[in-house]
Amino acid sequence: MRIDFSTEVVSDFPPEKPQLYIIENLSKEKENAFLKGLRNRNESFNARGKYLFIVEEFEEVFLRKIANHFLLNAVFINSNSMKIATYYPYKTGIINDNEVLFEEVGICENGNISLNINNSKGLFSYEIPWNWENSIIHVMYHYHDVYSMCDNCEEPGIEIELFDTLSKRRNVWRQFLKVVVINLCAFLEQARKPENKVKFNSFVIACIIFLAFFMNIFFKSKLTYLLNGLNYEDGIDALEDAIDDDMDLGIEEVYVIMFNDSQEMSEYLEEHLQICDYDSLKCANRCAFERDMIAMQSTTKIIHASDIYFNEDTGLWLINGLLPPVLFKPIVAAFPMGHPMFEFYNHYLYRAVETGMIEKILHKYYDDYFEITQPTLTATKRLNWEHMVAPLFVWTIGNLLSLIVFILERSGHLDKIYILLKQDS
Repeated sequence: MRIDFSTEVVSDFPPEKPQLYIIENLSKEKENAFLKGLRNRNESFNARGKYLFIVEEFEEVFLRKIANHFLLNAVFINSNSMKIATYYPYKTGIINDNEVLFEEVGICENGNISLNINNSKGLFSYEIPWNWENSIIHVMYHYHDVYSMCDNCEEPGIEIELFDTLSKRRNVWRQFLKVVVINLCAFLEQARKPENKVKFNSFVIACIIFLAFFMNIFFKSKLTYLLNGLNYEDGIDALEDAIDDDMDLGIEEVYVIMFNDSQEMSEYLEEHLQICDYDSLKCANRCAFERDMIAMQSTTKIIHASDIYFNEDTGLWLINGLLPPVLFKPIVAAFPMGHPMFEFYNHYLYRAVETGMIEKILHKYYDDYFEITQPTLTATKRLNWEHMVAPLFVWTIGNLLSLIVFILERSGHLDKIYILLKQDS
């Protein structure tokens, strides 16, 4: 098998990578190409695979180079002496240990391998240690296009564009304004009728109280609905509902294995599976307009393309959002390919997501972002509970006063108070 180390494998999904590599007599030029492929994370390489190097001599310089690229299972055979050696890069529990040495583990004689180590697992037997010493991993949240934020740039970023989209949704209130106009016209018409003149004030106050509650509830629910992006409609609430309705299932090819976990599901996928492209909205368009498919798509990406899936006449979304059955994009990009500490930290990263720690860090990032980028506007911050205390207090007092006036008028005390005030004057 020949591998072109300089050629990048371009694919829409991660290919099935080899589990065993046999590399013989690397020249200096091929060695540089090999290391460059590792450094650039060429998709031909499986850092967790098994590497068998056939060399003329053991060179510890090369050993340290591959250790820096996290090749764990590597065995070397000296073509002259037929001695077999390996190395244990994390024996001391340190990621970048400069004292990485060859250790002879056996010899190859007459086609047979004789090992001088007591290990039933064979040559490729070393496991990653659980305890690490003096090893620090720096993890940070990294923004990149279209997820960057720059209000002065040509591409302001998806977050700013989403709020611009939100501000343009005046048509969302079309049906609500119709109702308000009709009610107000009815109130004015009611006031002009002499027979209802006495009861008009009580009726208006009652309607204002009801309307105030209604408007607040409607506004908060509609604002939350828009900020969240996707609403949750009745009918299909889970993947099982889509299967019961005999709908097609659209997923990226790399995620098929996550759904193919039972015989029943395998039979369903054979008939209804539709492969979706991550860079295309073809499956999302079919979900919105043909409504015969359920697809797994990035929520942020769908919201960013919300203009396409918004019905201006009804003010409703054409896409029904469900809770994700799988983690759409695992947090693997934070680690270099094949990093030995990935499994150790991955457990805690998932815990951080589940407990809300990641969300808390992001909220702090947004607060710091506004403070740093707008030093002249010290009051410009994300809305929180402190900003809502004063408006909520005024709203409560207003409703209480309206309710008190309504009760006094209904009980006749308001007329008595008016007469007393008139007598005093």
